[in-house]
Amino acid sequence: MNMHDLKPLNRIEIADIIATAFPATRPARSQAYRLGVEKALESASAGGVLPEMYEGGTVAYDAYHAGVVEGRALWARHIATKAALPHRPLAPANVPDLLAAELIHSGEVITTLLNHITAVQLADVRHKLQQAGLIGKSNVVGRGPERHGVLVATGFAIGQQA
Repeated sequence: MNMHDLKPLNRIEIADIIATAFPATRPARSQAYRLGVEKALESASAGGVLPEMYEGGTVAYDAYHAGVVEGRALWARHIATKAALPHRPLAPANVPDLLAAELIHSGEVITTLLNHITAVQLADVRHKLQQAGLIGKSNVVGRGPERHGVLVATGFAIGQQA
């Protein structure tokens, strides 16, 4: 089976995966955690953006996102099974989380570096990046808005860049 042949899961398939993941013998999980699992399966299956269901900094928010991690792991196992890839090593289920964290970290590093170089050094960096085709005439070296846009589009950040 080609990975592109996978169809989005319907509500019954999602419920079946969740029922298998949460047998009666497993310790109970909060509603927010279980909702995170469900929404991760829905968004991964449909190729959509993960909806933000709770306010940041709350216990429910943390539980929801812990459930999202499990939901992504369940989705990875599901597609491996459907695509008959038992011998192919899978990337960790939290790859999107790792990539988002790295994108956020790289933005902080770039901002710090740009704030500590001289005007001459900054002009040289701009020139080299323009020559390489990495920035346009806007002269925006850090590409912060682009990084933030990706994080918003993929559900790892919300709203306007601070």
